[in-house]
Amino acid sequence: MKPQDTKDIIANKIRFKPARLIIQVLLEGNKLLSENNNVKEMSISAEEATYCIFNDIRVTAGKIAPKKVAQIILNNRRRKIKYYNPRDKKVQSLTGKPRTKGDVTRYAGDILDYMEIANLLSVHYGYYSLKENQIQSINVFNEDKSFFKGYDRFYGKHDIDTSELSLIEPLWFDYINQSMKPELFKTDLRSILKPDEEIEVVFDSRIKDVVSSETTTTKDIGNIGEAIVCSHEKMRLKINGYEEFMHLIQIVDNPSYHPGYDIDSFEADGTEHHRYIEVKTTISKKKIQMYGFHMSANEWRVADTIKEHYCVYRLMLSEKDKILFILRNPVSLYKTDQIEAELRDGMEISFTDKNFKPTELLVWKK
Repeated sequence: MKPQDTKDIIANKIRFKPARLIIQVLLEGNKLLSENNNVKEMSISAEEATYCIFNDIRVTAGKIAPKKVAQIILNNRRRKIKYYNPRDKKVQSLTGKPRTKGDVTRYAGDILDYMEIANLLSVHYGYYSLKENQIQSINVFNEDKSFFKGYDRFYGKHDIDTSELSLIEPLWFDYINQSMKPELFKTDLRSILKPDEEIEVVFDSRIKDVVSSETTTTKDIGNIGEAIVCSHEKMRLKINGYEEFMHLIQIVDNPSYHPGYDIDSFEADGTEHHRYIEVKTTISKKKIQMYGFHMSANEWRVADTIKEHYCVYRLMLSEKDKILFILRNPVSLYKTDQIEAELRDGMEISFTDKNFKPTELLVWKK
């Protein structure tokens, strides 16, 4: 979650856990359906989660119980309520154009997808329900009433500086890593790459293994994406006759150094110009059409400075699909109305496949 979002949550005195709340709504929904002799399992879509949970401050603040939320969702289905309205001012971007339904529901969709990856949910035709054989894992989330206390001192405080919130973020990740049971969320990249292989050498079969793994965590996704893009770049340089430059491709972003991009590569266009690549990866068992991504303020500034040699590699991975979009010079693309950008602690970027076509994802072969 971005610092500005955290600031808004604190300002509204909200304390809630998205995954836990979704699980509680599904559990209560199952009870309601059972009481009415309905054998169906309670389910929830990304759109329902967006409008009935995340966009309703009464729910996130705990003023409406999960049982009531489940009842609202079921009632809305019977009444065939439509949630998304492109004429709603709340869904308009900075340019005044309506954001797509996919962009509006992106946050909820990400959480639901990651809960599926974590083996907590099953998904059928866009509707998520509790996974029947994972009662123990589900109960871990449902019964956990603890909260991270790192932000406590900001509650009740006015004029919070988001830079102060950013400093708490590493403590948050430490808390998550220490409090979660490792058997529920653990992936070792050493199981993906053999010890004698370079990180950029990622074979096609291994990509499928990573995507289909039920233990892949969200913190691994960035590393996996960078490894796949390194493999792509290595093959791209080889095809273009730049084999002598392949060993110079490197991942440069790390916890202590953030240059505004992830990978330093080369254009391979008859010059020795570098190509600076920021990798944005999502991973799901099934294909997801999610073209939005976030760029930090630093990434946006660096992109504006480097211009045509700065590229965003938008990588979408699923069991059967590996889709790569390359957006060169994103600041220029925004200024020429080829992509949309919304100012939110950096830039929230969205684009469509009408303006951009996928690039073939190359796999390294000797």
